[in-house]
Amino acid sequence: MAEYRTFDMELREGGTILWFNRPESRNVISSEVIEELLSYFTEPANDNQFVILAGRGECFVAGADLKEMVDVTEARALEISQSLHQLLFYIGKYQAPVVAAVHGYAIGGGFELALAADMIFATTDAWFSLPELNYSMIPGGGATQRLTQQLGRADAFYQIFSGTKLSASTCFNRGLVQKVFDANHFIDEVVNDLTSVLGKYGKEASVALKRAIRLAGTDEGYVAESEGFARLLTRRARPLIKDFFEANKKKDK
Repeated sequence: MAEYRTFDMELREGGTILWFNRPESRNVISSEVIEELLSYFTEPANDNQFVILAGRGECFVAGADLKEMVDVTEARALEISQSLHQLLFYIGKYQAPVVAAVHGYAIGGGFELALAADMIFATTDAWFSLPELNYSMIPGGGATQRLTQQLGRADAFYQIFSGTKLSASTCFNRGLVQKVFDANHFIDEVVNDLTSVLGKYGKEASVALKRAIRLAGTDEGYVAESEGFARLLTRRARPLIKDFFEANKKKDK
């Protein structure tokens, strides 16, 4: 198993938690973080049924490492943005579902990292923001694209333009956050929720579902759905359907 400096891996039944482990710097996204996450997410998922991204300390991820930004050239700034885009692309391509477990807050690049996950679970007191315009700049980790896809053009424009904080409940009501949990035993509740669903339906179904949904809006999405449907029906669903009919026959007797 590879060793990483910027996050710790905690193996749980069926999946892995990646803990960002720089609480003294509020788990900011440095070039090293991007490089190590790229290394992780470009490896095969193997037996991983899920990956949870979580932060140690007071927050999930506070954003980009501003210390790296102060003296960069425009060419280097472009490289930083493109490398973050590449990382978030591979999180989307990763075979197992990726869940951002957000407590405290997710700011700027931290919010963008969460948006790139397949789902966001949050504590009731968590909040999110994109404050880049406070520094007369715009987000560089995909927020202009992902937030627009999820909220629509006008709402995304206003949210980024204003930089206002979004509470977990507001994000839940707007479909950005999928589940909200009490802060007590948060990670255990997230793991239990994922294992209860994946244990019921299995990894192959979640992999097929993720692929089809990630390709939604393209011709390839329909192809992925048909292929996944046919493969799962013939390899996994058939005995379950037979059991369903047998159970109904017993009820009718």
